[in-house]
Amino acid sequence: MTRALSPDAIEQIQQISAVKPDMLRRVHVRNAPPPAILVDTIERYTLQQRVMTGVETGRDFFDEVLGEVGPDLADELVGRAGLTRADQVAALEGRVNVDKPQMERHFYKALRHKKRCRRQTLMLACSSVIFLVCRHGTPPGWSTKSPRQSSEAWRQGVFH
Repeated sequence: MTRALSPDAIEQIQQISAVKPDMLRRVHVRNAPPPAILVDTIERYTLQQRVMTGVETGRDFFDEVLGEVGPDLADELVGRAGLTRADQVAALEGRVNVDKPQMERHFYKALRHKKRCRRQTLMLACSSVIFLVCRHGTPPGWSTKSPRQSSEAWRQGVFH
């Protein structure tokens, strides 16, 4: 993801997230996951760039966003319910022409909300798995080995 960012964008993200270069070096050397604040900042930055570029693109971007956010958020974004997709796109064009910065914020919020909902669903699923494993033990067929041991077992054909 960061390969597509300019050096200026990377510096800006680093300043916003307050992640220092020595911390990033440690993450790289230890092959550890990046700090959550850095991941969140990169996600927000790339989403904002997508919205700003998309609003300039126009119709195709509006249609794409309407398809991504689902009917309820699409109606909220358009400001009216029950419109056809073509009418929704036309309504968004009109709203962008009237107040582009406000509509950029609306697009950002709608896309961010969609991502947050997906993340919450994933977190709920993970929590359920953790709860079940803690309460009932490891389900039959699940490996209790570490990821490294499991990959070794796969290579040796133990699970084939």
